[in-house]
Amino acid sequence: ESEWAFFLPHLLKQDVVEYAFDIKDTFKVFREVIRKIKEENISVDTPIEVRFVKKDNFALSPSSGYDTCWIGTKIHFPYYQKPEYLKYFTLIDEILSKYSGRPHFGKQFRIKTKDFKKVYPRWDEFWSYVDKEDPKKILQNDFIKRLRYS
Repeated sequence: ESEWAFFLPHLLKQDVVEYAFDIKDTFKVFREVIRKIKEENISVDTPIEVRFVKKDNFALSPSSGYDTCWIGTKIHFPYYQKPEYLKYFTLIDEILSKYSGRPHFGKQFRIKTKDFKKVYPRWDEFWSYVDKEDPKKILQNDFIKRLRYS
């Protein structure tokens, strides 16, 4: 029954954005996010989630090279049509891009390949490995194409 250990039911559909960045920038990022929310008068109905992860050495890991702080937030779909939704997520994207934020690959992100190359020093190394191990592109799908060629 271990599948219930960390089970959190999601009763409302939601859209989520989450970024990892160097832990040393934690307070600067939070101050800027809070300031911009207030300046833009954005109505936020969910908390900003925070977690910390030790560094690792995997090529496309958001924690590659340094200890990271992750921040994430979500919007529930009944509010999806509100203009604040895109404004809020864009605000998060813009702030985190200034701090070389690395998005969670399983959540919303708007950055392009050129931006990934800036925040992942081993980006090209990773794709060289992919080309070597999957030369016929059997494992390629729309998400991989978007990630690699956007």
